[in-house]
Amino acid sequence: QITAALLFSTAGDAAGAAGNFLLQMGSFAIAHVFLILYFIKRYKEKVGRDRNPSPKSLGYTFLINFLCIFLAGMSISTVVLEAPAGILRIGTGIYVLLICSMMNLALLQRSSLYALGAILFVFSDFILGWNKFNSPIENAGLLIMIPYYLGQWLIYIRSTPFRVGPEMRLMRF
Repeated sequence: QITAALLFSTAGDAAGAAGNFLLQMGSFAIAHVFLILYFIKRYKEKVGRDRNPSPKSLGYTFLINFLCIFLAGMSISTVVLEAPAGILRIGTGIYVLLICSMMNLALLQRSSLYALGAILFVFSDFILGWNKFNSPIENAGLLIMIPYYLGQWLIYIRSTPFRVGPEMRLMRF
């Protein structure tokens, strides 16, 4: 699923380079569906085993869900509604819901690499949307591409079986 997500992201990169925004967004949307499926499966296998969650865990889950819903709402009101009416606005709205769902599930994985990767991915796409539909952003290319590739790399590297020693691990939550 991670490999499929990366392949569809690559297709999205190619579509974006060719100037086809709808195909780019569609490819990224499919990539996010694969990430969502991966995070759901992983959550059920590794994180969801705790059948008696602590109040701290429940509070964390509530906070993450609330923040992701808030972010989706803010993105819809500030970016999606600025997109041209029609298929582009509808597609952008669906995309926002998918990427916020992906981030929500990534944050629930109890892994700082998944969390940071997803946050960087969302940041990159928010800058892309703002730059395209609201107003130009200085150095948008760098603000889009650096977090995008770093976010993908963090998600990929965390999903591999390779592990580093405890002294090199980022904080787990």
